[in-house]
Amino acid sequence: MSERRSSDEVPKDQVIVLFGATGDLARRKLLPGMFHLAQVGLMPERFRIVGAARKALGEEEFRALARDSIFGSGRKPEDEAVWEGFSESLRFAGVGEGFDELGEEIGRGREELGEGT
Repeated sequence: MSERRSSDEVPKDQVIVLFGATGDLARRKLLPGMFHLAQVGLMPERFRIVGAARKALGEEEFRALARDSIFGSGRKPEDEAVWEGFSESLRFAGVGEGFDELGEEIGRGREELGEGT
């Protein structure tokens, strides 16, 4: 997404599951923190973040929640393309009725990234 600012090794392609994705911790710390890591080049080049919560949300609703959380924290991108790239990595699965939807989203993310995830 942007030039790396660290010599730390960046992990290979990843599907990251964020449990409690609509909760206070995710909104105030985790989503803004992951966005910052993406901005400075410390997230994998190809990744998916699957938000999971009891309350079902649509993918666009989750992206709007993430955008409000990130921009509200002061982590506004210098370039709108940075946000667009991060936003495209976001998925959501409601787990109030069980974990089938979550499993499907993880599988979809792995499929999108290809082998090695």
